[in-house]
Amino acid sequence: MTLIALLGLLIIGLFVALVVALIVPLIIGALANKVSGALTDRPLNLGCLGYLVVSFLGAILGHYLFGNFGPRLMDIYIFPAFLGAVIVTIVLSLVVGYRRGRYY
Repeated sequence: MTLIALLGLLIIGLFVALVVALIVPLIIGALANKVSGALTDRPLNLGCLGYLVVSFLGAILGHYLFGNFGPRLMDIYIFPAFLGAVIVTIVLSLVVGYRRGRYY
């Protein structure tokens, strides 16, 4: 293969990896928001950037609280990341509800 073809394959591979690396946390964050919204009766409207932040913080928290178990995708364990994201979203919804004067 020529150098240009190999460079093209490298660019396509990096683009696919970037898309997967951004879509998986968005899905985890959105699902965590739905679950925590059902638990607290207050789902948050975080947007894409908010879901990414909640997912990454949840993955870090879930790793420290629950360890590593379950299926792994791109070195992120799905179950601890999801449970951590649910915890982060519940705490965030309690803080936002308290700051808006809706203390439950």
